[in-house]
Amino acid sequence: AFQLGKGKMMKESKGQKAKRNLVEEYAFIVEGIKREERCATINEHFMCNPKSLAMISEKPNVKKDVTQDIDTLKKELGDEFQKTVSEQAGVPKNKYPYPQTAAQELGWHAEEFKFRPMKTFNKAQCHETKYAADYITMAHKSPYVNPKKKAENQSN
Repeated sequence: AFQLGKGKMMKESKGQKAKRNLVEEYAFIVEGIKREERCATINEHFMCNPKSLAMISEKPNVKKDVTQDIDTLKKELGDEFQKTVSEQAGVPKNKYPYPQTAAQELGWHAEEFKFRPMKTFNKAQCHETKYAADYITMAHKSPYVNPKKKAENQSN
């Protein structure tokens, strides 16, 4: 085996690797770049990250119609951006098909398992109580108020 040094080939001593000259090093770099370019794809579809958006308010002494700004932003950015922003602002259940953390697992299927008590402990109403409740809803006053005492309190 030979060792390269200062543009000349030199014999390799035991335990050392052969060094390349500058031309070989350049060829090695060019070959590596070509390998990378074969696998690389260019992403020409750019999207703004809605998490990094910051709305900056105008100066307090300047009056400006904000609705016009929102309308122009909608026209410029398009429907895809609106969809992305609404997805990012949504709750995790709408964004992801499965829980992302252990804490999300607790309430993820809460809608499927609604609490239904086995027994109801409502008090049964008698006829008088039902009549009084209906009377209050219709007349907007209690049937148990004594009109004579109410008239005496108002005259005093």
